[in-house]
Amino acid sequence: MKKGDVWISAVLYTALGIILLTLILSAGLPVMKKIKDKNTAVQTKDMMLQIDKSVRTVYSQGPGAQRPLTLDLRRGSLIIDSQLDLVQWKFDSTVLLSEPGVKLQEGNLEILTEMTGVEKQYETTFTLNYSYVVDLRSDMNEISGSNQLLISNLGIEVPSQEIPNITITSL
Repeated sequence: MKKGDVWISAVLYTALGIILLTLILSAGLPVMKKIKDKNTAVQTKDMMLQIDKSVRTVYSQGPGAQRPLTLDLRRGSLIIDSQLDLVQWKFDSTVLLSEPGVKLQEGNLEILTEMTGVEKQYETTFTLNYSYVVDLRSDMNEISGSNQLLISNLGIEVPSQEIPNITITSL
């Protein structure tokens, strides 16, 4: 056996190892991204249901009721639309959470997945609609990251108004 044969074998084994690692990573990374997207969606769905529970609890307890809430948004952003009395969370994902264009209703939570212009990319929107329940007010339009919130029932401020004012403020 010649001295050069050992080096040639080492180079070939190294190249084979790099090729195998590349193949494993190219197959594994998309699967890991889908699992991460699914996990984010499940956690956010639970968070949205917690927001809904807090708003409805404060509503049912009457004027003066308050409830603190901690949110931890890892991706996307939470939008509080005081004009339409909506709380929405949107994010782009590689996971198809529902049939595209079809709204799913889970309790008070509406889930809508829509196609984007990119193949196998979807925009998912979770929506809580309070337009017939309360007059939702907030000093924040968009929330991201970790936040401490206070949900308060201000009661009915105008006698002609039939639904109470619920505010979501930052602590």
